[in-house]
Amino acid sequence: VPKGFAHGFAVLSNTAEISYKCDALYHKKSERGLIYNDTSLGINWQIPESKIILSDKDALLPRLQECRSSFVFKESANTLLPGKQAVPLTYLV
Repeated sequence: VPKGFAHGFAVLSNTAEISYKCDALYHKKSERGLIYNDTSLGINWQIPESKIILSDKDALLPRLQECRSSFVFKESANTLLPGKQAVPLTYLV
C-alpha cells in the first residue's frame, strides 16, 4: 500500500495473520483514517454488520467526505489495464 493511501481488510476465514511494513515509528499526530462502512466507498465487506469487530477508535473515524488530508494528488497519464479500457490513475507525490 503506498504511503498515505487508505487500506482495510476483512477476514472471511476463522483465522488470519496480518503483517505490516512501516517506514517510520508510530506517530499519533500523523494518524488518519476513514470509517469502513462509508457508502460512498462502495465496498461490500461480505460480513454481516452484527459480526463486525471494530475498535472504539476506528468506530469514531469520519466518512471520506469529512476526512482532512495533507497529501497532494496528481492525475497520471492513462494506463491500460489488461483487457480493459484506458483509465486515469491518481498517485501520491
